[in-house]
Amino acid sequence: RQSVQAVPNVTAQVGAGADDATGDPYLNLQLSVPLPVHNQNQGNQQAAQAELCRALQEVQRLELAVRAELVQVMQEFRVGRVSIELYENTIIPKAQETLDLSEQAYLAGEFDFLRVLTVRRTFFETNLQYVQSLASAAKAEARIEGMLLSGGLDDVPDFDGDDGLRDQALGGE
Repeated sequence: RQSVQAVPNVTAQVGAGADDATGDPYLNLQLSVPLPVHNQNQGNQQAAQAELCRALQEVQRLELAVRAELVQVMQEFRVGRVSIELYENTIIPKAQETLDLSEQAYLAGEFDFLRVLTVRRTFFETNLQYVQSLASAAKAEARIEGMLLSGGLDDVPDFDGDDGLRDQALGGE
């Protein structure tokens, strides 16, 4: 757009009237063409080019930020999946076995009830941690599937509207 503005605008003016002395009608045609001898709109062209370059760099910055967040979320998801498998295959079965054995020992009179309560609390805390691992992995998966739109564009700089001379040149002031 700015390169087209280097061509000056041609203006035309038509006027009609009558000569007061003779009463004869007349027609007046005026053409005006500014001659841009030295000004080829270079300032505005450079400002537009700089704005385009800034916008392209901002797009590249956002792409890199999204990729970095994707790497982080994928790592969280992998850790969550490993944690879930560990709970399902090892920790919860062992905790269940410990709970069963402690209850059998209590019924046989080998353990006191306080010890059974401690084992039950440990079992429930283990299950709670398992549920938290499930929730964490599900959240990471949702962020991945949602194309990382959970606040992913937070760091966009604020525009204060002050372009200095560019605004004056474009505004015609």
